[in-house]
Amino acid sequence: MQNIFTLARPYAKAAFEFALEQKTVLAWQHFLHESAAVIDNPQTIAFQRNPHTTETQLFELVKGVLGDKIDEFMSQFLVLLTSRKRLALLPAIFSLFRDYHAEHDQHVDVDVYSVTSLAAPQLAQLSSKLEARLHRKVTLHQHIDSSLIGGLLVQAGDFVIDGSLRSRLRRLTYALTD
Repeated sequence: MQNIFTLARPYAKAAFEFALEQKTVLAWQHFLHESAAVIDNPQTIAFQRNPHTTETQLFELVKGVLGDKIDEFMSQFLVLLTSRKRLALLPAIFSLFRDYHAEHDQHVDVDVYSVTSLAAPQLAQLSSKLEARLHRKVTLHQHIDSSLIGGLLVQAGDFVIDGSLRSRLRRLTYALTD
């Protein structure tokens, strides 16, 4: 089975390029966020699982919830997804669209995991070093993870710096057992 993001990527890319060309990126991002929220709603998920639910009924549900918040092009995008039986991809399309937007703006969200909360000067220093390394504006999202034992785990998409004590102990254990 194909990865959901592999299926969603062409739709997200086309939507982003169109929105960029039309200078409506924020409106499209909001539309995709709202559409994804409708699809991810537990009641909608139950509705989708009903074997008698058609893609057209799902389209009508999404369009009904969004109402007049969407323009003709957004509506046509929903029609396209409906005709290809891809409405369930909306959460992945939104996620990829957001990634394309961040990449276009030279921005990256970075998750920082540590055992304790980092002080403001530490966060500022980490942010400036990551900006220099990644050549992008960085927004740090701090998470507390006691399983790290010590150190930091920094994650920005596929880019990972694992400086945790847990990782070092794991590598040491592996080296000693070989």
